[in-house]
Amino acid sequence: MVGASCCVLAVRKDFLDENLDLVRKIVKVHIRATVFILENHAEAAQIAKKWTGQNETGINRAMSNIEFLYSPDPQDVKDWLII
Repeated sequence: MVGASCCVLAVRKDFLDENLDLVRKIVKVHIRATVFILENHAEAAQIAKKWTGQNETGINRAMSNIEFLYSPDPQDVKDWLII
């Protein structure tokens, strides 16, 4: 769905408290991956094709409907949370 949040990292407070370094590493990897996609769209599409087995047309169509962000608006995230 266009405009929907695709990927959100959410952790419980107790997990964060016990694994702060791990959570920081995961966030850094997510940011690096997002920046890579933004700066290397064609290569990212080829990687997606390799790992998903989907055709290039479908990958590019899907990628054109995603806004790649690593710092979304917190209200947007709250709107999509199911509690």
